[in-house]
Amino acid sequence: MISKWKIDLKATKSSTYMLPILDTQIKFRFLDNLIGSYLFNNPKDLEFSVLYKFSGKEPFIRFEKEMMSHTLFIGHEDYGEYVLYKFRLTEEMQKTMDLYIVGKYSWFPEDHKDAIQDFLKRNGFKNADRVRMILDRDESIRMELERKLKNKIEKGSELTSPPDVSVEIFSDYVKEVTITQEKYEDS
Repeated sequence: MISKWKIDLKATKSSTYMLPILDTQIKFRFLDNLIGSYLFNNPKDLEFSVLYKFSGKEPFIRFEKEMMSHTLFIGHEDYGEYVLYKFRLTEEMQKTMDLYIVGKYSWFPEDHKDAIQDFLKRNGFKNADRVRMILDRDESIRMELERKLKNKIEKGSELTSPPDVSVEIFSDYVKEVTITQEKYEDS
């Protein structure tokens, strides 16, 4: 019997709004290998999780050791060529995650808003300033959304929806596939 892992992924909002905050502590690198982040590894555990495609090259292995020696590191799980790294959040990060889950982006502390914008800019995302404007409930974004949606948006409303928490659970995306091999003999 051979076991393989099938991973079907969806993009998560936490990669935009929470990963950059954890990056202030972990300093994620090898972003080409970074597949995504998830609020939970499974529904019952508070484990912010980051999925990487593993690289056996020495620089990646050194980075992995750094991550795994960090005080926020909880553990990891191997899924063939992918590795899920699990982290606890600091008390301040957890407060921001609680706000994130209910869609209160504008209530994020300024240093967390700065971290999101800096991470996105540093990593070449063209929408970094727009994301910051969303975090700050910028009036021009509200008006733009009203025009696009052809609907009134109350002043002071958040300018993006809360995350779909069901999409933020990694264990829902992974399945073990077992392949059986039978030996056939010529008659």
